[in-house]
Amino acid sequence: DSGNANDGITNVAPEFSLGNVESLATTKFQIFQVQGGNELLLGTVNQIYSPSSTVTLKSLLQSINKSLSDGEYRVVVTQTDLAGNVSSSKTLQVTYDTAAPSVTLDTSAASLNIATGTQLTRAITIGQSSTSTVKVLDASGQEVANPNASLFGISNGVLTGNFSGLQGQNTVQVSASDAAGNKASQSFSVNVDTIAPTISLDALSASAVNPSSLTQALTLTGT
Repeated sequence: DSGNANDGITNVAPEFSLGNVESLATTKFQIFQVQGGNELLLGTVNQIYSPSSTVTLKSLLQSINKSLSDGEYRVVVTQTDLAGNVSSSKTLQVTYDTAAPSVTLDTSAASLNIATGTQLTRAITIGQSSTSTVKVLDASGQEVANPNASLFGISNGVLTGNFSGLQGQNTVQVSASDAAGNKASQSFSVNVDTIAPTISLDALSASAVNPSSLTQALTLTGT
């Protein structure tokens, strides 16, 4: 189980162990695929295994010329000994999911220059059954210790961030993960400018009285 423990959802090819297998007994696997609440029997595999064996769903499907694809499966296992006695059945239910969750983020302006304290909003859509996190990274890729971390979040399809206390080049990264452990992310960069522009102007000398005879150069600088 690659995501949440014991939930039966994984992005790793499912496998299971056979225990208490009687010597020379035949183990029968009935493999069903579950779709929309309905079960489709994909096939049956009969095999003799050693007393302790590991079986993969992929190998069972290959035995009946099927391939392992994303979806929900139910495997029913029984054992028949040499005398013809049949065991009670055991069932394995598993969902195989390798698809990354969807993250759609408005990146129409992929890089922004904003003043400190700016409240920023972006439209965002996270796929169903996914959990999301929002991180702010500095220019070196390290997560920023943001004093307003609680103000970065997603609600009703909108990502909201307050950049008070931050400065310089930052990256806002939205990550999503699903129950199987698949991950996806999108990001955009934000340059927070905390420095006000400056302007300097040379003062006129006392000799510059008559505007018509003004020859002293004026210098204007600013950023």
